[in-house]
Amino acid sequence: PVVILPCLNRRGQFSKEPFIDEKLGIGFSPLKLDEGYAKTDPEIVHLMKDRANAKDEAEKKRLFYVGATRAKDRLILSGSLNAYYKPDNMLKWLYEYLAIGEAGDSLELPVTLNTHSDNTTNTESFHLNIPIIKQLYGIIDADKISDETTPAQFPEHPFSSPKTSDFSMSFSVAELANYARCPLRYQLENVLRIPTAEEGQTDLDETEMDIAVHHVLDQIKHRSHIQNIDNLIDTALENYPEALNEPTTTERKAALRTHINNFLNSDLAKTALSASETCTNYRIHADINGHIILGKLDRLFRDQTGQWQIINYKTTGAQDLKCWKPEMELYALLFHKVHPNEPIVTINFYATAPGESEQMFFSTKDLQNVSEHLPVQITSLQQGIFTKNLEHCCSCPYADLQGQCIITEP
Repeated sequence: PVVILPCLNRRGQFSKEPFIDEKLGIGFSPLKLDEGYAKTDPEIVHLMKDRANAKDEAEKKRLFYVGATRAKDRLILSGSLNAYYKPDNMLKWLYEYLAIGEAGDSLELPVTLNTHSDNTTNTESFHLNIPIIKQLYGIIDADKISDETTPAQFPEHPFSSPKTSDFSMSFSVAELANYARCPLRYQLENVLRIPTAEEGQTDLDETEMDIAVHHVLDQIKHRSHIQNIDNLIDTALENYPEALNEPTTTERKAALRTHINNFLNSDLAKTALSASETCTNYRIHADINGHIILGKLDRLFRDQTGQWQIINYKTTGAQDLKCWKPEMELYALLFHKVHPNEPIVTINFYATAPGESEQMFFSTKDLQNVSEHLPVQITSLQQGIFTKNLEHCCSCPYADLQGQCIITEP
């Protein structure tokens, strides 16, 4: 709530020889042996010193910015003027930026606030008065100084009261698709958070493999980027140090490479990597029937016909490609809401483990049906209706070895 930044006039430390510069190398001033060890004064050392001081000053400005912007309710900045009553260092930056002159004991800053309501944005402007106290003991008697703070002079009504939002809740595509596949599975995974039987049993579990695969494929936007695939794989696995310990390092890299190569060698990748326009890790959200639906498109590209196509990767198996349909419908609906001029939405779900894909096309009529059914599904979710759906047990992580649901009750 309160941040105090004192001693803004403090000079701090400056770089000294030897200077280490990432471009110019190491620099120092050698001594002259034949002139009583007098110090030389090379121009390159002056340059390195200036570069080092500029770097130190830039870092100090970053720290000053971070400190000043952490304050929520009150920011107190303090420093002393020099013998000539002039500001130095950070205090000087403050004086220059806020245009603080010698006259006056206050500063008025223009403030603009944007308020958002009902899909409209209103702008409110007012002036914030900031007191500048230059000589505390010249203003009041030291014995009468109170511990009470002086309240900031904010306007009584800086902006109009926000209106109640019409949005009920926000949902991710993943959780809605999970509920559509099987409400009971949604309850086990998202409500009760019961771990699956496979969790923790593999060398590199599914979550870590999924993140690693997405990290690598996000960096490969065009065919030329494949040349750097070894470095991309190493970087992806660096997030899991335990995965790099011998003797499993080679096996883990090979497993990740298999996922990546399965996609790169597919016909879908040949089309996607030759596209003129490509976006990866594309986050998208829209208002659908009074709810905010959020999702992430792994890859979005424009094909040779000029139409956009969507690719989302799955690192799990593809025993039942039909179980992806609810997710594909939601992604298509979300994309259509943001880009209504696209006549057809094409979704590609690619399973990187077996190297199989599922492609579906959604017309405007198809998506209208999805949009009309969605409120019914969300209402059931909010009411806690968690029925069992036996259609996707073969691909459910909560099924036993025989593909039967672990919950025996109906």
